Order: sequence, then structure tokens, then C-alpha cells
Amino acid sequence: MLQSQVSVAQWTLDVMGTVKKEENKKRMEGATITIKRNGSVWKTVTSPANGKFQLRLLPNAVYVIEFSKPGHVTKRIEMSTRNVPPDDAKYGFDFPMEMVLFEEMDGLDVSILNKPIAKVAFNPETGYMDYDPAYTKSIKKELDRLKKELAERLKAEEANRKANQKDYDAAIAAADKAYNAEKWAEAKPFYEKALNIFPKETYPDFQLGDISDKLAGLEAANKKYNAAIERADKAFTERDWVKATTNYENALALKDQEQYPKDKIKEIKDIQSNEKKVTKEYNEAIALADQYLLNKKYEDSKTEYQKASMLKSYEEYPKDKIKEIDTLLAELAKKDKDYNDLIAQADSDFGAKEYQKSIDTYSKALDFKPEEQYPKGKIDEAKRLMIELKRIEEDYNNFITAADASFTSKDYKNAQLNYEGASKLKGEEQYPKDKLLEIISILEAANKLEDEYANYIKTGDKAISSKDYEGAKSAFESALALKDQEQYPKDKLSEIEGLLASLAKQKELDEQYQKLITSADKLLEDKNYEVAKGKYTEALGIKSEEQYPKDKLTEIEGLLAG
Repeated sequence: MLQSQVSVAQWTLDVMGTVKKEENKKRMEGATITIKRNGSVWKTVTSPANGKFQLRLLPNAVYVIEFSKPGHVTKRIEMSTRNVPPDDAKYGFDFPMEMVLFEEMDGLDVSILNKPIAKVAFNPETGYMDYDPAYTKSIKKELDRLKKELAERLKAEEANRKANQKDYDAAIAAADKAYNAEKWAEAKPFYEKALNIFPKETYPDFQLGDISDKLAGLEAANKKYNAAIERADKAFTERDWVKATTNYENALALKDQEQYPKDKIKEIKDIQSNEKKVTKEYNEAIALADQYLLNKKYEDSKTEYQKASMLKSYEEYPKDKIKEIDTLLAELAKKDKDYNDLIAQADSDFGAKEYQKSIDTYSKALDFKPEEQYPKGKIDEAKRLMIELKRIEEDYNNFITAADASFTSKDYKNAQLNYEGASKLKGEEQYPKDKLLEIISILEAANKLEDEYANYIKTGDKAISSKDYEGAKSAFESALALKDQEQYPKDKLSEIEGLLASLAKQKELDEQYQKLITSADKLLEDKNYEVAKGKYTEALGIKSEEQYPKDKLTEIEGLLAG
């Protein structure tokens, strides 16, 4: 029970003071004081109107106290309640202080304030909580620099205020004059100008907010006016003259200077007075349009329906009939287009001697216009030409069959005669022409291949004699590519592979030997004799005839013996 009472009655470090504003030295309300205990947020308080604060810190912790406010630069102070002897902490500690915050400034280097501006801890020599002199000294130069630059900035701001006060006052005077005359849109740019001169002034900002509300009210009135016009226009379209007139008059009551509702009210009165004459002309136009439509005079009918629709734009009948005529005209136009497209395609097929395809397409064209003679005549002509083409095709195929058989059996002479016969029958066919060129090419290539093969063999033999194995390999491979059944280049390639493998193995041994010698030399230089001895011995195992590693081993033995 005694232990519990002792733990409850623990000592505290009571930090008390005032938050002030640097620019006017007045006490600051609304500053946020955030207390972090051992790195985590522990408590948060807000300064009242008098700027005063009191914080109670518990033992055995490191506290960072942050002082901040929107638009101002944050400052921090570190306080440690660790390592305090129980006898000295018997009654706790008080620590008075004052914290001054200043407004954020563009270009002002405040990076030093990311650190605490001071550190406070128990001082065994005094028995009190005190500033850490070493830390204070470490940041003093930078804090002095900041303090001096801040003073210069504040001085410059005050000079700027004096220099621009006249322009600010003039802008406010002009803005207030327009505002008092209820010319909100005119007042707005003057208040904005004043706010640009002194952005921190609250008066022009407040006035701009009030103007925004008033302009919003005007916008609401405009919405009511537009809604009334929309209702009136809808009623006008529906020819509800009473409702349309009422809504145009309501819109006019909201904006009596607008001409549009006045003009529409007058238009309604004119329509009502001319209704009888318009109806007579409308009925005459409809009767004539109906007669034209019955006689399939579509363009004339459409003209009369359009005339009727202009007289009574609200009537649906003439509009529907115009749509009906447009559909009929579109169908006729499509029918003509489809017929002409089919004839054009059929003519193209006929010209390309695709007679059956042209017959099918001419037949489709006749489905659109059965009375037309042109497609009928072309169908008869195509059938006659198909019979003639069939005979030529049979003779051509016989020549090609015989030629292909001779070509396959390498009887190039007979193949040539038959390909020539096929080409005379169908001069437009490329196949027999290509085969004739191929035969000539084959005969020429056979002679050329023998010469090329002999040259490659000669080059390969010469290269292998001069130990140019890669050149020899390339030559024999080229020879084998020409005549893959020949054994001689195959044998020579096998011989070269063996020679190259032997050279590669010797190169690998040379590289291993040299790597070991380089490593051993470095180890010997570093006086690592035993490991160097092992590397020289390993090198001697690769090249036992070499004298250098033997000499080095003798040298190491002498060094080790000495």
C-alpha cells in the first residue's frame, strides 16, 4: 500500500509561459501546442485569448513541445525529465518561458527550426532544470542569422506597407464607392487590387465574400428569369397562348429591360389576329401536296408540305408526310445505287474474264430492275465466252501437266517445249513464263555451282595449310552448302574442329596459368608467403616446364628460412 502512494505522488516538471506574435508582440490566441513524449504525440492544447499556457510533464521521458498556428512558422523546444536524482526531484520543477511565432515568409530559410530551438534537462551542478549550453552554442549562429534576416524582412514589410498604403487606400475608396452604389461587379476588382497590395488585410477579403453572396443572388434571379422564359417558349411551341403570355410577363417582371419577352408577347398577339388567313393557306397547301403524293410526284409534294409546315410549324401532319417522302426518295435512290453498283461490279468481273461471277451479279441487278435489257444481253455473252474459255483451259492444263512431269524428272528440254505451248495459249499466265525462266536458271546454275564448289575447296585447302582455321572452316562450309552430299568438305570440317578445340584448350591453360602467377605475385608482394607458395605450386602443376614459378618457390623458401 505504501509503494502505491509513492508512485502516485511522483514529481513533475511544470512548464508555463505565453505565446506571442513576433510582428506586434501581442499575445497569440489559437496557437496549437503539441507535446510529443518519447517521439509519440502525448497531449495537444490550444492557447486562449491571453496566450498563456501551462504544461505538466512527467518523469523519465524526453518531450518535444511544438508551437504552431496556420500561416506561421512552427517552433520546437526539447525537455528531458530523465536522469533526475530522487532527492533533487522531491518537490518537482517549474520552468517559465515565452514562445514567439512569426508569419511564414517566401524565401526565408527556416530549416534550422526543424530542430528544437533549445534543449532543457536537469543540471546536476545547479540542481535545477536548465538549458543545454552545448546545444545552444551549436545552433546559436544559425538562430542569430534567422533572427537578423527576420528583423530585416519585417522592416522591409513595414517599408512596403508605407510605400503602398496610398494605392491601397485609393483602391478601397473606389471599391467602397461602387459597393455602396450596389455596383457589385465594378467593386470586385478594386477589392481584389487592394487584397493583392496587402494580402493579409481582412477587410477587402470580407467585402469580396459579401460581393460573392450578392452576385449569387443576382444569378438566382437570372435562373428564375430563364426558367420563366423556358416555360413560356414551351407553351409557345404548344400554341398555349394564355400560358405563354403569362410566363413571358412573369419573366418581364424579373427583368423589365429585356426585349425578348416583349417581342414574344407581340408575336402572340399577331398570330392570334392572323389565324384565319393562315389556316386557309395551310389547308390549300395540304390538299395540293396530298394530290402530288398520290400521283408519285414526290418532289412537288414535298415542296407543298414544306410550305404548309412553314405556315403552321406546330402541326405534325406535314412533317410526317415530308419524312414519308424522304424515305420513299431514299429507297428509290438506294435502288438506283444498288442496281448501278451491281452493274459496275458485274462489268468489272466480265472484263476480268470471271464470267460466272459476272453472270451472278448481273442476275442480282435484274432483281432490282427486271425490265432492263443490258444485264440480260451481258449474261448471254458471258455464257458463250465461258464455253470457249473452257476449251482453252483444258488444252492449257494438258500442256502444264506434261511440262510439270518433265520438269520433276529433270527432262528440262521437253519441259521447256510444253511450257512454251501453254504460254502461247494463255499469254497472260505467269506460271509457264516463270517455269521457263527457272529452267534457264537451273541450267546456268548447274554450271556455276561446279565452279563455285571447286573454288571453295581450293580456298579451304590453302587456308588450312596456312593455319587459317576460321577461314578454312568458312570455305568448306560454303562448299558443303553447295553440295551437301560431298564427303571431302565434311572430313575437312571435322579435322578443323579438332584443331580449334586443341587451340582453345591450350588457350584456357595459358589463361589459368597466367591468372595463378598474377595472384601469386600479388600475394608475394603482400608477404603472404604460404598462400603465394600454394598459387606458384598450382601454376607449376599446369605448366611443369616453366622456370618462373620454380624460381619464385625457391625465393619464398629462402624468405621463410630467413
